[in-house]
Amino acid sequence: MSTRARLVSRMVRAAPIVGAPFALGAIHHVRAITAPAAGDASSATRHLVFVGINLFFGAAFATRARWTLFPALLLAGQQIYSHGGSFLEARRAGVFDTESFAVLGFLPLVLVTALALAMPRRGVAPGAGPGASSASQGPPPA
Repeated sequence: MSTRARLVSRMVRAAPIVGAPFALGAIHHVRAITAPAAGDASSATRHLVFVGINLFFGAAFATRARWTLFPALLLAGQQIYSHGGSFLEARRAGVFDTESFAVLGFLPLVLVTALALAMPRRGVAPGAGPGASSASQGPPPA
């Protein structure tokens, strides 16, 4: 097995771990709905949308969904715009925005893991769940 194949295999196996911070993000947004911070200008509706988005990605990575790449690219663009803008605004004010820094730092791992999930894996039939091999799919059509 090549080094690349080993790396992809490890990333696929670790995908559920990448989903865990999304669960924490959902909890963060639920807390923001139930007990809004004084400086939080975001509406409860916006936080509710991100509860759903975080649960969606948590489940997608936990189940190692192969189709996660496109939604992850959309999320990355939105997060770079939103948290990137917040981070730059805070820096101009002389403040370090730890939350935005953490979100922006997590995005490369999200994208690389989503890419690994999208890549064809040796011995796994397209559309097969985690751990399913092409041998378990029956004989090839005649």
